[in-house]
Amino acid sequence: MAAKKSKKSRSAAPPPIDADESRAAVALTVAWMLTLLSTAAAMIVAALAWALMRAFPVAAGKGHPLASFPGTLTFVAAATGVLCLILTFSANRARKSPAPRAITIAAVLIGAAPWATIAVLAFRG
Repeated sequence: MAAKKSKKSRSAAPPPIDADESRAAVALTVAWMLTLLSTAAAMIVAALAWALMRAFPVAAGKGHPLASFPGTLTFVAAATGVLCLILTFSANRARKSPAPRAITIAAVLIGAAPWATIAVLAFRG
């Protein structure tokens, strides 16, 4: 008994979004989004650690176990934020069609947020 090969109807799928972009531009965009997400995640976790320190203080004279955590994560966010800002402008220049304006504005704000936080903490003393 011979197996019948049935022809599957192929629906016309739309082309991929980045079909006309070079591989380098797509790779740059992926790196940009990874730095954007890592900057945002580091800032959120730093804020949560700071809130936990405020919510659960320790006895006088003792250091809090989470004391270095928010500062370290803010530093990590500042480093990835600089990369995010650099890649924001690089990705928009490398791509044939730039990213949506809302994403670009959000990326600049997220990339600058750690530096604004550091400035506020420095002036606050």
